[in-house]
Amino acid sequence: MTDQSPPALKEIFNLERLQHIADEMRAVYPAFDAKGFLKHAMQGLAQLSVMQRMARVSESLHAVIPLDYAHTLKHLYALAPRLNSSFVSLFLPHFVASYGQDDFKRSMAALKYFTTFGSAEFAVRPFLLKGLEPTLR
Repeated sequence: MTDQSPPALKEIFNLERLQHIADEMRAVYPAFDAKGFLKHAMQGLAQLSVMQRMARVSESLHAVIPLDYAHTLKHLYALAPRLNSSFVSLFLPHFVASYGQDDFKRSMAALKYFTTFGSAEFAVRPFLLKGLEPTLR
């Protein structure tokens, strides 16, 4: 009997998955710099935890998409239903939490939409800390 442990959860964000994200992003945004995204996303990937890898995807998208927040969100809205894992889609709310703090209304709408594909549980926290009442509404 061989010891075939299941892969670590962090492996959900492996090269194959990152390539899928890049390919699907290019499908919805043809000018997308897939090579730049993969180069950024793969740096030190082996040492990162699953949540760090998820954050890295968000950071890598931000690093290579030269659009403002509102225009980037339009492409992320189109990307969301094309992703092949609800867990992987957690990078979308992370993007909102990281780069949408100054666009509350648009960010709340984005979190609502992205929640249909995964969860925005972690992403809503910075908004709650910044303004509990408006976020709860």
